[in-house]
Amino acid sequence: MLNNISENQGYQKSGFTLVELICSLVLVGIIGMVGSTMIIQLVQGFVLTRTATELTQIGQFAMTRIAKEFSGITNISMGTSNDITYTFRDHAAAHRVYYDSGQKKLMLDSDGNPATSADCNTLADRVSAFTLTYYNRFTDTGSDEPSASTSLINIEFTLADGFVQPSFEKCVWIRK
Repeated sequence: MLNNISENQGYQKSGFTLVELICSLVLVGIIGMVGSTMIIQLVQGFVLTRTATELTQIGQFAMTRIAKEFSGITNISMGTSNDITYTFRDHAAAHRVYYDSGQKKLMLDSDGNPATSADCNTLADRVSAFTLTYYNRFTDTGSDEPSASTSLINIEFTLADGFVQPSFEKCVWIRK
């Protein structure tokens, strides 16, 4: 029996205590939470950047197309703050650019006939606001309706998707 006691006293403990295991698990949990929070923020930033880039490209394309159309206007037959029907150079049919607030789309109708939507093209979707302001040659005040002396059209629209809301604005001189 004496032999057994002396053998146990010479035995060295190896391994971790329960307190050490719990502390290491708590530390790993804290590091995991911080790391996952950082990864979530990075992914959210990527999604917002992608959405902003997509909306900016859509808006730039729509603005370029509208500006090109408006620069070739020969006659404005009807116009409001969010709808314009006009004759485009070298085209006999009337063209129309309008904001469909129900579908939140900016549309281009190349035959000017609202009854047929076969020639309607969506210039931009997710449009939250669209405004046309008409300026005369001799005045600096804008109007919601064109006149015979309208020489400048200011185009403004905003696209919206969640927190991303880029706005676009451009003035186009009409060459009559």
